Amino acid sequence: MDPGAEGEVPRHGVRRCACENVCTTEKGLRFMKVLRFGAWSAMLLLPALLFVGCSKKGTGGKTLAKVGNEVLTEETVKKDLASNRGGGLQEADYVNRWVEAQALFEEAKKRKLDTSEEIERAVVDLRKRMAINALIQKEIIDKTQGSVSDSAMRAYYNLHAGEFALQEDAAKLNFAIFKDRGLALAFRNNVAKSGDWKGVYERFAQDSSNSARIVAHVEGQQFKKSTFFPAELWKDVTNMSRGEVSVPRPTQFGIYVIQLEEFLRAGQPAGFDLVKKDLEERILFEKRQDMFNKFLESVKKQYHAETFLSASDSSKKPKE
Repeated sequence: MDPGAEGEVPRHGVRRCACENVCTTEKGLRFMKVLRFGAWSAMLLLPALLFVGCSKKGTGGKTLAKVGNEVLTEETVKKDLASNRGGGLQEADYVNRWVEAQALFEEAKKRKLDTSEEIERAVVDLRKRMAINALIQKEIIDKTQGSVSDSAMRAYYNLHAGEFALQEDAAKLNFAIFKDRGLALAFRNNVAKSGDWKGVYERFAQDSSNSARIVAHVEGQQFKKSTFFPAELWKDVTNMSRGEVSVPRPTQFGIYVIQLEEFLRAGQPAGFDLVKKDLEERILFEKRQDMFNKFLESVKKQYHAETFLSASDSSKKPKE
């Protein structure tokens, strides 16, 4: 949703903060490299994908392109574009790239570069990496799909809260958006008098004449300047005291009433709500890393893997 769109309610979601150094172990780094095989191998495969449409003249239906004795048929293009083999290209782009790649390939064959030792080794290496990637996908990634439970994330957060430091100031807020100033002012005065945001809101919302005039309500969520809309109200938040309730503030989305529960400075631990996405990703990563390490050890044992390095060789740190 565009926060600047007239009449639309802003989406007060939280953005994830960067969590570095999730895993620095050697096996953890190897696991990350395995997971990356798919991304870079896809780039290497693009020319190969374009060659799958090759067929000799006169087969496969209508011809859409021809280079030398090789043709690209409409049937093949449609089939590839309907799958991920088409790389998300439109038909015209697919055909044009096929022509470019096929012309270059013909020249490479003419120079006998397609059968060089270097090419043969690269093909074998790529096949090996793709097979490993498929194995990891099947044995680890596919078995750990799905979201992490809220209780698991909270437990992890309680143990590692100090690792989730805020990169910028944040505020834990309650706020409500109203359609008219009269209701917003009445709500504000009731909260300021009692100090009970939740109780006052529930009473107001239960009244059908009020509920129709309430646009949105958020309670106890953490926001940063970059995740709070409208942006101009962030200055009000930074000038408020803990527990203070703002005067009604008109915006293009409605009349805001805000209460500051807590203001956190950069460097302090981020609140749970602010880092839920990071928690989920870190928990999944660590689970997958552990599965990868155990699986790797099991296949090494199964195939009697051995090394025959000298003491001096084994003490050398491998290059990354």
